[in-house]
Amino acid sequence: MEEKISFDNQDFFFRLYVVFKNNINLLTSSINTVGKFASDYDTSMQNEERNLLRRLKTKTVTKGDLDNLIALSKQYPEQSNLFKRSTVVALVATIDEVFSEVLYHYYKNHVDKLELNDKKISYRELSKYSSIEEIKSSLIDNAIDLILRKSIKERLAILKKIGVFFPQDSQSIQELTKLLKIRNLIVHNASCVDKDYLKSYGDGVIKRGDELQISNEYLLSAITCSFYVCGLVLHCAQIAFHSKHLKEDNYFIQNITHILVGKNRFEYVKEIYDSMEQLKITEIKKKSVVISYCVSLRKQNKKIKSIRKIIDKYTWSSSDEILTSGVLDNKVLFYKKLEEVVNERKISIRQLMTWQVFMLFKNEEAFLKIVDDYIKSDDYIY
Repeated sequence: MEEKISFDNQDFFFRLYVVFKNNINLLTSSINTVGKFASDYDTSMQNEERNLLRRLKTKTVTKGDLDNLIALSKQYPEQSNLFKRSTVVALVATIDEVFSEVLYHYYKNHVDKLELNDKKISYRELSKYSSIEEIKSSLIDNAIDLILRKSIKERLAILKKIGVFFPQDSQSIQELTKLLKIRNLIVHNASCVDKDYLKSYGDGVIKRGDELQISNEYLLSAITCSFYVCGLVLHCAQIAFHSKHLKEDNYFIQNITHILVGKNRFEYVKEIYDSMEQLKITEIKKKSVVISYCVSLRKQNKKIKSIRKIIDKYTWSSSDEILTSGVLDNKVLFYKKLEEVVNERKISIRQLMTWQVFMLFKNEEAFLKIVDDYIKSDDYIY
């Protein structure tokens, strides 16, 4: 279940999450637009190259054709490959920025926690600064830079030390470890496979020195994995550092689970559900997570009986019945409650079209009619 994000009285981590999510959406959109354009361009270059080669076989090629063939050979198929590599680098930079912001937010208030026992600053270095605050900021920046050179697993271990929880056995850690390795090969090894990559990710076909092949499918999967890890890190940092002053609408864990359900990354939704106590999710938001988890089970065609056992573990109010009846496929009660909230204008068109529980009914005639009638009304809420 997604709740519309409010921008009033924003918490620092709430605001950071919104910016991060927008960056993730931009990367996803670029794959579907710019990436497709680059792929189409390479295909057109391939076709042009094949046509020239055919003409070469029939001896009808001119000197100008040969010059074109040489020019094509220099640029094909770089457009698509360059785009994919730059996307990987941009994605890792986005991940690093999230870790950097969380660490800086902590260390600026706990500079004594930095491991600086052996740190020495020369007089020449000191002369560059005009205040103690500048020195402190520089020390923090240097410490964070060293942390960002570490593996994802090591970074998460450091976050755990400062009170930021993350499921240590999450398969997402292995996925991001591979992403960072690919990024390093792109930046430091001319996008060529090395022995370490072969040892961890070799498939028996790719060889040392081969050029990395990155698919759009892999990029989209890596983006979702990055969204999950960084989104959860931001949630846990919010709980660790700001829980005493948070308002209910500053939480965003329910938005994370909603998006993951929509992307069919059910394994991540389950990790959040299984870790609700450690994640210190509030009772209200916990219900949203439970509903999202149950929707994910429905989308996996799990038995209603097993879903009911999950629902029965929690206390639900009458206003929750539209959600619980939806995941339990109680159509009579669901449509009764749906008509009630629509008639009383307690729900918007956007919510009807985006909440994952409603997507379970999106192809049913009864649901489509209610939505259509609502849209045609004079007082609908968008």
